[in-house]
Amino acid sequence: MASTNNNNNEKNSSVYDKKLDELHERYKDFRNYSINHLTNTTYILITLASGLFALIFNTNNIPKFNFNYIPNFIFWFSLFLLGSSIISGIFIHLTRAYDFRISRNIAQTRKRFYEKFKKDIPYKLDLNKKSIGYYFYLLLKLLCKNIELISYNQILDLNVEDKTEYNNFVTNFNDLRKTVHYIGELTWCLFRLQMIFFILSGILYFIYRIKIS
Repeated sequence: MASTNNNNNEKNSSVYDKKLDELHERYKDFRNYSINHLTNTTYILITLASGLFALIFNTNNIPKFNFNYIPNFIFWFSLFLLGSSIISGIFIHLTRAYDFRISRNIAQTRKRFYEKFKKDIPYKLDLNKKSIGYYFYLLLKLLCKNIELISYNQILDLNVEDKTEYNNFVTNFNDLRKTVHYIGELTWCLFRLQMIFFILSGILYFIYRIKIS
């Protein structure tokens, strides 16, 4: 009877692990699709915006700075939005570079920790909705400061018996996971802005051409 129960438990465990692996593979597939789609769309928008920017400045009828004249104001505002779209696209590549770098460090840290201590790092994330000001701060931080990662030596020298040292390590690790989560949100926010700026600039430039025709 006990042998039958053990066989059933092993069978259930095998089915459970197989299902987890299947769900994990699906998650990886959709994550890769999202990343590729984001990358391709960002490149296309930067290329189109840069081409339109160059086309506008190659024309001989660029209006002067005269914001009292509505068509001129529309032209220069559309140009400002077009430049903002290009800058947003550049910032997207910055945030994605940090996203991949930190995610790689997180994966390496979990692997090295498991190899040494034969257990996973405790997972605890308290994710709160952040204000727009926080995302501006995060972008400036990525531009001006270096994000501290967890080195291999930190894991080698870690003493899990020392509760204070161990808790500090876990806190630092989970802070990295929080950071990469908010960087991901910032990336999608910049992507939406890039599209909005590009579409609005195109509409305003079209209106400008109608006004002067």
